[in-house]
Amino acid sequence: MTNVDTEDWYKVLAEVLGTFFFFLIGIGSALFAGSSGVLYVALAHGIALAVAISMFGHISGGHFNPAVTLAMVATRRMSVTLGVLYIVG
Repeated sequence: MTNVDTEDWYKVLAEVLGTFFFFLIGIGSALFAGSSGVLYVALAHGIALAVAISMFGHISGGHFNPAVTLAMVATRRMSVTLGVLYIVG
């Protein structure tokens, strides 16, 4: 594996924090709304993802989804090492 720069660790941290925020709001809205508020849960997920991308997108690219990270690695726009760190984070 190649060495990981300090800037790359900031990117990984931004992905971890953004994913945590996204999950926190998404799961919290599902618990609050119950089975009757599917629209509210969907809106909460969408708004949480938009806010997470707005907060951390300029640092990490705002992937917050392993499929996006895999696509970036497959098209060689991201190193394999950083892609693995994103997915693990």
